[in-house]
Amino acid sequence: FFAFFFFFFSSHELYGVLQILSFSSCFVKYPKVVLFVSGKGADENQYKPDRDESQWWARRDALVRAVAAFLFGPSPQPGETRELVLVFDEDFCCIHMTLDDAQSSAGTSASNQNFFPSERTVISLWKEAASSLGRNGTVTVSRGGLKCTIHNAHKKKSPKDTVTGMESKSKREIMELIYNNCTLDFLRNQGLNCSLSVALRKVNRKTMINIWHMWQKEQAEVNTRPKDAGGNPLVQIIDNLLISTGTDDTKGGRSVVAGILHESGESELPVWGLKEQSNNIDV
Repeated sequence: FFAFFFFFFSSHELYGVLQILSFSSCFVKYPKVVLFVSGKGADENQYKPDRDESQWWARRDALVRAVAAFLFGPSPQPGETRELVLVFDEDFCCIHMTLDDAQSSAGTSASNQNFFPSERTVISLWKEAASSLGRNGTVTVSRGGLKCTIHNAHKKKSPKDTVTGMESKSKREIMELIYNNCTLDFLRNQGLNCSLSVALRKVNRKTMINIWHMWQKEQAEVNTRPKDAGGNPLVQIIDNLLISTGTDDTKGGRSVVAGILHESGESELPVWGLKEQSNNIDV
């Protein structure tokens, strides 16, 4: 059966996660572990594979250990597929990590022959994925059998993409900014459902800037609208969270285990030899 394990923690409190990852994969056919972490997953500038001293400070090294323990740990059972999802609290970006079928069936030793999950290799993969995000908000990259898929439909703009920086941009830069961030419906309403080269010929610089201002205004209005009981943006986040990257999860049952890992938490998960509880609680 399928199981989703949700763990809430900031990237500064990852103590004990590795034990849970190993514990979870022993009992389910398709374990999917979801880690809620701090930061911006879609910001390519957060990933610095060549600066080792910065990884510990941002706890990216701990996330790399989670990837290594869960995906490259004990060899999976026949037919077992593992998936690790990282959800970032500042931009609600979801990063899905899986091994391809050939790597999974071959076991740990074969996986390590093609891809060793060091800080440099894993963080480089995240950086490549984040830098490849386009208008659709989804991208998949892979190296040596390790696949990384980023879902981020509401990618936040970096400071260089704000209104104050528009005056120094060329026409092409402005149009690329519009094409890479605005939705297709918005582009169609502005008469920009055409190639970049055509748009550059028929739209002047002032109109481009006005279109960008209109898009930013629309987004500001969307962010201030009242949300439903579940929070409308949250619905989209959960949809992306539960997307399977290679397994049909409509077959069989599904089980969800939710826990909280945080220094302020009063309860602990029963995976460190604590007294077993007789009551099973479905979350």
